Amino acid sequence: MSLLSRDEIRIFIGPHQVDLVRLTGRGKRQVADVRAVAFPASATDKAPWHTALAALEALLAEFRDDKANVMVVLSNHFVRYVLVRHSAEATTTDEEQALTHHYFTNTFGPAADLWEYRLSNSGHNEEFQVAAAVTPELPNALRSLFGETKLILRSIQPHLMAAFNSVRNAIDESAWFALVEPGMLCLVRLDHSQWQFLRMINSRDDWIEELTVNLLRAKVLAKETATEIPVYVFAPGYTEMQWSPLEHQAKDLFGANRMQLLRPQPLSADNLSTVPLFAMALSG
Repeated sequence: MSLLSRDEIRIFIGPHQVDLVRLTGRGKRQVADVRAVAFPASATDKAPWHTALAALEALLAEFRDDKANVMVVLSNHFVRYVLVRHSAEATTTDEEQALTHHYFTNTFGPAADLWEYRLSNSGHNEEFQVAAAVTPELPNALRSLFGETKLILRSIQPHLMAAFNSVRNAIDESAWFALVEPGMLCLVRLDHSQWQFLRMINSRDDWIEELTVNLLRAKVLAKETATEIPVYVFAPGYTEMQWSPLEHQAKDLFGANRMQLLRPQPLSADNLSTVPLFAMALSG
């Protein structure tokens, strides 16, 4: 069987849920199956992703003998991010890793010594690159889990990068980007398509009420007073009814920013591909 003809399985792994979407067909993919498993958070003496992987293992029981390519999206709860200033002196992989390690330890302390890093690809004209870090036990556990099946694990992506890449064509070159998932808000400032600011914020169920306040705090940290910069909000995992009243309502001490909601792009004519619950998995 050609790899191009394989089905795809997209999976989102969060601290309270695992979502699975199976896509079939060549060219324009069709949604063939969707699954969602919710569970309580891990016990305090366990890594927060242990329960999630146990739920995923049970979910994969009926798919383990299938021949399909798998793409996994990791919740921002499991990932740490920093912006790494481009250095012309870091020309080798080891030098880039050392530079990235320096940024992470400055931001998160000695805990960063145990993490696995990934630096985004960028051209030499970009001032900053986005770096993501996870504890290596998580990707290793995923590789081991899929190694016991006929499924082929093609990629493991952090939610921020997967989500941003899925909607980047709808975002202005200079803008704020707000990515919302249950319990976590990520704010990014783009200036002429370059990342200039990145902040992760723990949020509550009433994140809509907190968004303007968190955006104002981010503006202060970014030393920004401009009001003409639009704000793009992407909130997969929430129904549109919950967040559509936000549009055009971003006001703070600096004035009003135009706010625009980004909707998940449908994969096919059926409605399953646009159900917000599965949009986080489909961003992979």
